[in-house]
Amino acid sequence: MNTVIEILIDNSNSMGDCKGVLENYKDYLLPDGTTRMELAKKILLADIIPTIDYASNITVSLFHSLEYTEKPREIVQPIIHNGKNDEQLKNKISKISIPHRTGGTPITDALLNSINRLKSYPNSDRKIILITDGEETGKKDYKVAAKNALKISGISCNIFIVGISLNPEARIKAESLVKETNGEYFHLETSNYNKTTIQNKLIPLKSALIVDTVNKISSIKKEEPKKEINKTQTENSTTEKINALEQNVSDNNKLLNLISKQVSLIQSGISKQNEIDDFDDENLIVRENKELNEQVRKASEEYLFGLLKKKFGERIYWLNEKGESGESYDFKVLDSIDNSIEYYIECKATVGKERVFYMTKKEWSLFLKNSTKYQVYFITDALQNPKEIKIDNLMSWILSEKVVPYPLRNRKQKAERIIFTIIE
Repeated sequence: MNTVIEILIDNSNSMGDCKGVLENYKDYLLPDGTTRMELAKKILLADIIPTIDYASNITVSLFHSLEYTEKPREIVQPIIHNGKNDEQLKNKISKISIPHRTGGTPITDALLNSINRLKSYPNSDRKIILITDGEETGKKDYKVAAKNALKISGISCNIFIVGISLNPEARIKAESLVKETNGEYFHLETSNYNKTTIQNKLIPLKSALIVDTVNKISSIKKEEPKKEINKTQTENSTTEKINALEQNVSDNNKLLNLISKQVSLIQSGISKQNEIDDFDDENLIVRENKELNEQVRKASEEYLFGLLKKKFGERIYWLNEKGESGESYDFKVLDSIDNSIEYYIECKATVGKERVFYMTKKEWSLFLKNSTKYQVYFITDALQNPKEIKIDNLMSWILSEKVVPYPLRNRKQKAERIIFTIIE
């Protein structure tokens, strides 16, 4: 499934240098004296564009309106980029001029133009990201107009809005629209602006963009039944099947990339929260009881080896039987025909009941490259009364949120570790 994204950037007076245009022009500046357009550019270049690198096509447009007394207003919406997520896109965004004496905020017309362009991508994952600081200029209601346009066109499109210091009325309208389209609203207040606050506010936006696409791909994969290859099929049918297989591989790779991004975002959020809580990462030492860890490792792996031996017989190999092997997995199951590795099995354990485990950087990499044949066995109460939880497909468990990549309480953790909690 391809992802097509429209990015709409408010280019009205209040987003830029409005000295001489608005009496209270200083109220529209950030505490450091920069404009809201400069903030929008930073958000796009540092956070949003890197997050949506999986998109097959991105259209970026600026919008403002020219207001007249004797004739209808005129929307100005130049498209500054239409294509891939590449250096050209970043250069175009970085060169956006700071608006001065541009005009009003025609959100309705800008959204309708984007929706109309998205009609050309009927089988794609479609998103609109709107960055604005104001309410609709004039009497139009962009919430009603966008909802009706989507209904009439018969297309689905998720709308995400980044609101920069929106007033309460405008914020309510924005939140209502994104709810109607299964999108998200994110509010940034410039009066108490600082870099850390903005970055923390944007983590949920980046996560929402990723999760939305993951859910769509996963839904399609569940809905599409697998078809057996029929030797009597025509050449065209065979070509269609090859294309379908290639698309399936592409979707799987995209899922892996997105899930990896999502885990990184969650870890980043935890790290930033630690910074807010005065965590001194430079001097933080995570102390471990190495002797206890080794006892738990050995006891849990011996217990699991007994279970796996009964199931797989001579096909199971315990890599750490004579001591820690240094490999990124603990057991391997060999195929009975060609001796290739059928399963990589990782053993995780605890001395208590809490269902939390860590993966190292190398373990995570192995999992991403072999997600269909990577299994985890989690052993609780490993030293006294061991019980196993079999995670037969970690990727599937993550997608169904039976395993989540975050703790349920505050924790300190070593570098290059990903923490998982078993929910089921």
